[in-house]
Amino acid sequence: QEENEKAQKEALVKLSDALKQINELRKNGNSKERMHVEEDDLFITVEDHKEINPLYIEMGLLKFINLSYVTFENVNVEGIDFRGCNDIGINPQLVYKKSLRNCNMEGIYISPFKDFTEVDIRGCKFSDDNNPKTIDRMNTTLDDAIYDETTTYNGIPLTKMYGEFKHKRNKKN
Repeated sequence: QEENEKAQKEALVKLSDALKQINELRKNGNSKERMHVEEDDLFITVEDHKEINPLYIEMGLLKFINLSYVTFENVNVEGIDFRGCNDIGINPQLVYKKSLRNCNMEGIYISPFKDFTEVDIRGCKFSDDNNPKTIDRMNTTLDDAIYDETTTYNGIPLTKMYGEFKHKRNKKN
Protein backbone atom coordinates (compact mmCIF):
# COMPACT_ATOMS: atom_id res chain seq x y z
CA GLN A 1 0.00 0.00 0.00
CA GLU A 2 2.70 2.47 1.08
CA GLU A 3 4.88 1.58 -1.91
CA ASN A 4 1.93 2.10 -4.27
CA GLU A 5 1.21 5.54 -2.77
CA LYS A 6 4.87 6.49 -3.14
CA ALA A 7 4.81 5.48 -6.83
CA GLN A 8 1.63 7.50 -7.38
CA LYS A 9 3.19 10.57 -5.75
CA GLU A 10 6.30 10.23 -7.93
CA ALA A 11 4.11 9.98 -11.04
CA LEU A 12 2.18 13.11 -10.01
CA VAL A 13 5.41 15.04 -9.43
CA LYS A 14 6.68 14.04 -12.90
CA LEU A 15 3.36 15.02 -14.47
CA SER A 16 3.42 18.32 -12.61
CA ASP A 17 6.92 19.00 -13.95
CA ALA A 18 5.71 18.14 -17.48
CA LEU A 19 2.77 20.54 -17.13
CA LYS A 20 5.14 23.32 -16.02
CA GLN A 21 7.32 22.71 -19.09
CA ILE A 22 4.26 22.76 -21.34
CA ASN A 23 3.07 26.05 -19.85
CA GLU A 24 6.52 27.51 -20.59
CA LEU A 25 6.33 26.27 -24.19
CA ARG A 26 2.87 27.82 -24.56
CA LYS A 27 4.05 31.12 -23.05
CA ASN A 28 7.03 31.28 -25.38
CA GLY A 29 4.74 30.59 -28.34
CA ASN A 30 7.20 28.19 -29.99
CA SER A 31 4.89 25.61 -31.56
CA LYS A 32 7.80 23.54 -32.88
CA GLU A 33 9.64 23.10 -29.58
CA ARG A 34 8.92 19.83 -27.80
CA MET A 35 9.81 18.52 -24.37
CA HIS A 36 11.56 15.25 -23.65
CA VAL A 37 9.67 12.63 -21.63
CA GLU A 38 11.21 9.31 -20.65
CA GLU A 39 9.45 6.26 -22.11
CA ASP A 40 9.01 4.90 -18.58
CA ASP A 41 6.90 7.97 -17.80
CA LEU A 42 5.09 8.07 -21.14
CA PHE A 43 3.97 4.43 -21.04
CA ILE A 44 2.27 2.21 -18.51
CA THR A 45 2.41 -1.58 -18.55
CA VAL A 46 -0.89 -3.40 -19.04
CA GLU A 47 -0.76 -7.20 -19.03
CA ASP A 48 1.43 -8.23 -22.01
CA HIS A 49 1.92 -4.79 -23.58
CA LYS A 50 2.31 -1.07 -22.87
CA GLU A 51 -0.08 1.82 -23.37
CA ILE A 52 0.36 5.57 -23.43
CA ASN A 53 -0.30 6.97 -19.97
CA PRO A 54 -3.97 8.06 -20.13
CA LEU A 55 -3.15 11.40 -18.47
CA TYR A 56 -1.03 12.40 -21.47
CA ILE A 57 -3.90 11.58 -23.82
CA GLU A 58 -6.77 13.05 -21.78
CA MET A 59 -4.91 16.31 -21.21
CA GLY A 60 -3.82 16.60 -24.87
CA LEU A 61 -0.14 16.57 -23.94
CA LEU A 62 1.17 14.32 -26.75
CA LYS A 63 1.58 17.27 -29.11
CA PHE A 64 4.02 18.90 -26.66
CA ILE A 65 6.27 15.84 -26.34
CA ASN A 66 9.14 14.96 -28.65
CA LEU A 67 7.92 11.65 -30.10
CA SER A 68 10.50 11.44 -32.89
CA TYR A 69 12.76 9.12 -30.90
CA VAL A 70 9.98 6.83 -29.56
CA THR A 71 9.57 3.48 -31.39
CA PHE A 72 6.34 2.55 -29.57
CA GLU A 73 7.61 -1.04 -29.32
CA ASN A 74 4.86 -3.31 -27.95
CA VAL A 75 2.67 -0.25 -27.27
CA ASN A 76 -1.05 -0.35 -28.03
CA VAL A 77 -1.66 2.79 -30.10
CA GLU A 78 -5.09 1.91 -31.51
CA GLY A 79 -7.36 4.94 -31.59
CA ILE A 80 -4.69 7.48 -30.64
CA ASP A 81 -5.00 10.96 -32.14
CA PHE A 82 -1.48 12.05 -33.14
CA ARG A 83 -2.57 15.27 -34.90
CA GLY A 84 -0.39 18.20 -33.89
CA CYS A 85 2.49 15.94 -32.82
CA ASN A 86 5.94 16.29 -34.27
CA ASP A 87 7.23 13.62 -36.64
CA ILE A 88 6.79 10.46 -34.66
CA GLY A 89 9.34 7.65 -34.65
CA ILE A 90 6.67 4.98 -34.63
CA ASN A 91 7.76 1.69 -36.16
CA PRO A 92 4.59 0.04 -37.53
CA GLN A 93 6.16 -3.42 -37.32
CA LEU A 94 6.82 -3.05 -33.58
CA VAL A 95 3.53 -1.63 -32.27
CA TYR A 96 1.31 -3.97 -30.29
CA LYS A 97 -0.37 -6.49 -32.62
CA LYS A 98 0.95 -4.51 -35.64
CA SER A 99 -2.14 -2.33 -35.38
CA LEU A 100 -2.60 1.37 -36.01
CA ARG A 101 -6.38 0.99 -36.27
CA ASN A 102 -8.40 4.18 -35.91
CA CYS A 103 -5.32 6.36 -35.36
CA ASN A 104 -5.36 9.91 -36.63
CA MET A 105 -2.04 10.58 -38.35
CA GLU A 106 -3.17 13.69 -40.23
CA GLY A 107 -0.28 16.05 -40.88
CA ILE A 108 2.30 13.53 -39.63
CA TYR A 109 5.29 12.82 -41.85
CA ILE A 110 5.37 9.14 -42.81
CA SER A 111 8.91 8.08 -43.64
CA PRO A 112 9.32 6.01 -46.82
CA PHE A 113 11.50 3.70 -44.73
CA LYS A 114 8.60 2.63 -42.51
CA ASP A 115 7.41 -0.90 -43.22
CA PHE A 116 3.61 -1.21 -43.16
CA THR A 117 3.58 -4.82 -44.43
CA GLU A 118 0.55 -6.53 -42.85
CA VAL A 119 0.01 -3.61 -40.45
CA ASP A 120 -3.68 -3.00 -39.77
CA ILE A 121 -4.49 0.65 -40.63
CA ARG A 122 -8.26 0.31 -40.95
CA GLY A 123 -9.95 3.48 -39.78
CA CYS A 124 -6.64 5.36 -39.83
CA LYS A 125 -6.56 8.91 -41.20
CA PHE A 126 -3.56 10.28 -43.09
CA SER A 127 -3.13 13.65 -44.79
CA ASP A 128 -0.68 15.70 -46.77
CA ASP A 129 2.45 16.70 -44.88
CA ASN A 130 3.27 19.51 -47.32
CA ASN A 131 5.62 17.27 -49.28
CA PRO A 132 4.70 16.91 -52.98
CA LYS A 133 6.02 13.34 -53.03
CA THR A 134 3.75 12.26 -50.17
CA ILE A 135 1.15 10.55 -52.34
CA ASP A 136 3.81 8.54 -54.21
CA ARG A 137 5.47 7.58 -50.95
CA MET A 138 2.14 6.59 -49.39
CA ASN A 139 1.37 4.42 -52.41
CA THR A 140 4.51 2.33 -51.96
CA THR A 141 4.61 2.51 -48.16
CA LEU A 142 1.01 1.48 -47.56
CA ASP A 143 0.78 -0.97 -50.45
CA ASP A 144 1.09 -4.04 -48.19
CA ALA A 145 -0.88 -2.63 -45.24
CA ILE A 146 -4.31 -3.94 -44.25
CA TYR A 147 -6.78 -1.17 -45.11
CA ASP A 148 -10.42 -0.71 -46.10
CA GLU A 149 -12.82 2.10 -47.06
CA THR A 150 -12.45 3.60 -43.56
CA THR A 151 -8.73 4.27 -44.13
CA THR A 152 -8.41 7.75 -45.62
CA TYR A 153 -5.82 10.02 -47.13
CA ASN A 154 -6.89 13.69 -47.31
CA GLY A 155 -10.42 12.41 -46.69
CA ILE A 156 -10.37 10.03 -49.67
CA PRO A 157 -10.70 6.31 -48.88
CA LEU A 158 -7.58 4.31 -49.75
CA THR A 159 -9.83 1.82 -51.54
CA LYS A 160 -10.70 4.56 -54.07
CA MET A 161 -7.05 5.45 -54.49
CA TYR A 162 -5.47 2.00 -54.60
CA GLY A 163 -8.36 -0.43 -54.96
CA GLU A 164 -9.43 -3.05 -52.47
CA PHE A 165 -6.81 -4.52 -50.16
CA LYS A 166 -5.57 -7.82 -51.52
CA HIS A 167 -4.43 -10.34 -48.96
CA LYS A 168 -0.90 -10.98 -50.09
CA ARG A 169 0.20 -13.67 -47.69
CA ASN A 170 -3.07 -15.51 -47.03
CA LYS A 171 -3.36 -13.78 -43.66
CA LYS A 172 -6.74 -13.38 -42.03
CA ASN A 173 -8.46 -10.02 -42.12
